[in-house]
Amino acid sequence: NTFYRELIAIRKRDGFRSTNRQDVEVQSDEERQLLTIMRRNGAAEVWLAFNFGDATVVTPPPGRWKKLLASTEECWGGTGCEVPSCAGQETTIPLDKHSLVVYEAAG
Repeated sequence: NTFYRELIAIRKRDGFRSTNRQDVEVQSDEERQLLTIMRRNGAAEVWLAFNFGDATVVTPPPGRWKKLLASTEECWGGTGCEVPSCAGQETTIPLDKHSLVVYEAAG
């Protein structure tokens, strides 16, 4: 499946390379059924948001972010919910139910 191949390719990016637990920050919101993960490796950062509940919105951490993947995109069999290709702390990112987005620091 190309979706899983894309996830594996993303996992090889610099932001995922550190194996130090101090380079991983996990936050959960049980009420909204939302999980966010920030991974760092030096200046490389990757931010993921997993929505296990109904449709919701999330805002990324400070900085500028470039979308790597959104499971809602039609090419992955998703609903076509539009997720911004670039985002900042002021950006609201829609998450369909049972979806995920992956962003990396942009610059």
